[in-house]
Amino acid sequence: MLKQMCGAETLAWLHIQDFEIDAAFELGLLKGKVLRTTAERLERWLLGSFERVSSISETMRKRAICKGVKPDRTELVTNWIDLNEIKPLPENERQNNPYRNRLGITSDKLILLYSGSINKKQGMEILADAIIALREREELVWIIAGEGPGKAEIVEATKGLPQVRHLGLQPSECMNDWLNMADVHLLPQRAGATDLVLPSKVIGMLASGRPLVATSPAGSELGKLAELVGRRTDPEDAIKFAEAVIDLTGNKEERMRLGRRGRQYAEEHYDMDKVLTNLELKCELAVRLKRGATGGRHIAL
Repeated sequence: MLKQMCGAETLAWLHIQDFEIDAAFELGLLKGKVLRTTAERLERWLLGSFERVSSISETMRKRAICKGVKPDRTELVTNWIDLNEIKPLPENERQNNPYRNRLGITSDKLILLYSGSINKKQGMEILADAIIALREREELVWIIAGEGPGKAEIVEATKGLPQVRHLGLQPSECMNDWLNMADVHLLPQRAGATDLVLPSKVIGMLASGRPLVATSPAGSELGKLAELVGRRTDPEDAIKFAEAVIDLTGNKEERMRLGRRGRQYAEEHYDMDKVLTNLELKCELAVRLKRGATGGRHIAL
């Protein structure tokens, strides 16, 4: 509608963060064959009305092609992060982290941090099961921070466990201290969300120089990343998830090695200046091609 209002010379570009329709049906949030068929047909028509369609991972870009978008009209535009704002802190600063001090967590404790939305696609039940399985490990402190429709369930599931802290969302200006508080980041995700979403919070985890434990099938985009910078376990397998946590918390040198690798990966793939410069070049090219097709008239993007 906006393109029609602005005129035929406008170039319409759609950027997809999540394939929400697919995720809603795969996770059981929406049900019904007729409803899904109708929604997918509408989605296919909408995607076809844009001259450029981009997404945040190569797998998601290919999914757009499977939905009928021509390959030469698709682009990869990853999420980005300011690496000067989120960066690893020296070990001595980590032990004096203001969040550790505020929460009264002593230096002999290891912090396992989940931070983000709490809803069905996260698969928070696996996190609750892992916490319960490791409840005798007094050196572990689990911090679960965020909001969402699934929060009440995980609060109830971990009720009475003194090593679990439930917090709300944190201010963006404190994000570097917040992410650096963790010894290991946690990223549970249900199998139904595989390659339909790529959690944006993973970039902050990598930039902070701390390893992660993620649930995702082998070969998935998140799964391959987790194997590179931490540990990957299959979704819905709480025992393996707990074992991966113990593996990392028991080996400081391995945590530091994987954290450095994650930071390097963030610098190579998610640096804000690199990503946005690349996006600007893609926009300029798209406009030049559009201008050539319309006889050199001014193009709006």
